[in-house]
Amino acid sequence: MVFHKYKLIVVGIPKNASSSLSDVLKNKTDNLHDHRTLIDEYNYNDADLLSTYTSLVVVRNPYDRFFSGIYQIRRDATENNNLTVQEVIEQEIFYKEQGINECFYTQNQFIYLGKILLVDKIIKYENLHEEWKNFTEEYNKTAEYKIKKALPFS
Repeated sequence: MVFHKYKLIVVGIPKNASSSLSDVLKNKTDNLHDHRTLIDEYNYNDADLLSTYTSLVVVRNPYDRFFSGIYQIRRDATENNNLTVQEVIEQEIFYKEQGINECFYTQNQFIYLGKILLVDKIIKYENLHEEWKNFTEEYNKTAEYKIKKALPFS
């Protein structure tokens, strides 16, 4: 997710507070909330411009993220919202016609190129509010537009 006002790229990994970050940072000039890899953001936008932006990502314990994805799929299901974990895995990972559900992509796929880490800043979901506050305090020291220190939820 690219936020031009703040010159910030947030790699929106599904189930890692991307909605909260989007809600805090979005304005009418930005694209909608999405889940692109950092490489896709560069390919979709002006790479020269983005190379001057700060990039960050929120990472999460993979087990917690996995079960958050399961819960979301069950919650959003129009039919059979009482699917077992095994049924969700079969439906969304193994037998999904259009490919694996993005909730189950590995986090590395979003922020690495081979063994090269592509983002400037990593925030841990488990310490989200404290680490976001620390990030915004540091970022706001030199930023033209200040970022809110508090997140709405997550």
